[in-house]
Amino acid sequence: MRDLLDALEQDHGLMELSRNERDILLAFHANAIKDPKRGVLGTTDRVRVHPTVQHMSQPTFHRTLKRLVNRGFVRHAEDLPNGTYRLEDV
Repeated sequence: MRDLLDALEQDHGLMELSRNERDILLAFHANAIKDPKRGVLGTTDRVRVHPTVQHMSQPTFHRTLKRLVNRGFVRHAEDLPNGTYRLEDV
């Protein structure tokens, strides 16, 4: 199973991400809300309770999230409440 996941991560260019970056991205996608007008959305409140990121400290979570934003995997949803992000296609 892990080999399959590794192959999928490699196919989508995710192997260059750190473990924390991949875990947060997984949690975003697992908790995503698909809005036909706004795209695929995720909130930090929902992501923080996902089992893959519960162990992360708050500062680590936010530093890692900032790296994902800088790399273009997620972006701030400016027209929605704070802590809401749009997920980009992976």
